[in-house]
Amino acid sequence: METISLAEIYQQQRNREVVQQQLNDAKYASLTSRAVSHYAGTLINRLIKLIDEGEEKRGSRKNKRSEKAQLALRRTMEGFVGDLLRAYADMKSGGRVYRSRKANSFSGGEVSYRNFVTVLKSLGDYVETKVGYQEWSDAFDPGGPRLPIRAKATRFRATPKFIEFCKYFDVDVCPYRITEHFIPELPPAHESTGASR
Repeated sequence: METISLAEIYQQQRNREVVQQQLNDAKYASLTSRAVSHYAGTLINRLIKLIDEGEEKRGSRKNKRSEKAQLALRRTMEGFVGDLLRAYADMKSGGRVYRSRKANSFSGGEVSYRNFVTVLKSLGDYVETKVGYQEWSDAFDPGGPRLPIRAKATRFRATPKFIEFCKYFDVDVCPYRITEHFIPELPPAHESTGASR
């Protein structure tokens, strides 16, 4: 029978606490990152090609995507991959980002729920996923509404396999170089109306 020392038990507990803190410190995946280098563009092109090849192999898509739909899928891939890689070097979050997987959390944004699910599925074992949860209270009064007490959105992190894949395309993920490849999109500039300020 194998015995575990007190020091090993303490280290395991400490590791769990570190991971829990990193999950709490995860950065929000806004999905607005954009590929700005040739290398990042090549990486995104290859990832989009993997989606197309997978759909063709499974026969899951009957019609080819329109140009507009292809652009929307590409922006989703850029946004998610950029968020993952920009977070990768963040020690505080352990490279984790969070994003709700509820369909209604995507309404009104540039990224659709359908495209996000497509991108997430296509990345497969390139992304580590920690599923979110909600804890609900029992109603205070019989028949009363249940209220959420605590909730956490799903956490995502690029796997070492994905980092190696990115390096193959010369996308350097070190903290000082990743912004040469992916940047967060700036908010749109408001047009001047000619009114004095």
